[in-house]
Parts: sequence; structure tokens; C-alpha cells
Amino acid sequence: MNPKELCSKLNGVIGFPVTPFNDDHSLDLDGHRENVRYMLEQPMCALVAAGGTGELYSLDPDEVRQVVEATIEEAAGRAPVIAGVGFAGGMAKLLARHTKLYKGTSPGSPRPWAWPSIRPSL
Repeated sequence: MNPKELCSKLNGVIGFPVTPFNDDHSLDLDGHRENVRYMLEQPMCALVAAGGTGELYSLDPDEVRQVVEATIEEAAGRAPVIAGVGFAGGMAKLLARHTKLYKGTSPGSPRPWAWPSIRPSL
């Protein structure tokens, strides 16, 4: 999804599903899918996967990919998915590249202070 198309859809609530973990600190993808399904029962204009609730920095790149994929599968085109992108340059580029593999997904920055500086480019 290109940035203009994404911006045209951002008219309402953007959902930030919390990514749950099991007692052993492993990713609880079933719980995440349940959270996404519940959130999509509400009027959401988009969902942010693996970003915005702090979990991005507790996940490795493969786990981020799994959360993004699960969110896209559960959203099933009902809402765009914005993938969490963060860390330093190299890791951020890697995570942003992953988002290009998924139709209907855009990279998102978890740094709200950066949004005004990038908004004109959207």
C-alpha cells in the first residue's frame, strides 16, 4: 500500500493490539490473533503490528515478522496493517524491507516525535 493510500484510510481509530507472551517469555501468537480478532470487532481504520505498545524491543526480527504476518492474516483486508519499525539504522531498514513483502502493509515508526517531520512526505 502506498503512503497516500494509507493516509486516505486513516480516518478513525488506529488499533494497537498488545503482543502477549507466554510464561516462558516466548511469543503467544494464538493470544495475539485473539486480540486482533477482538479489536476488529470494533471500528478500526488500521492496526499497528509489533509497535506502539513497547513489544518491538522485546522481539527478534523473526518474531516481528511472525506478529506482522499473524496480524495481516487475521485482518484479512478489513483494515490496513502498519508494521512496527525501530532500532538503529540497519535493523530499522531490515524491518522496513520485511513490510514490502506483505500486501496491504506499511512500515510505521514507533517514534511519535518524528511524525511531524515525515508527514509532508506522505
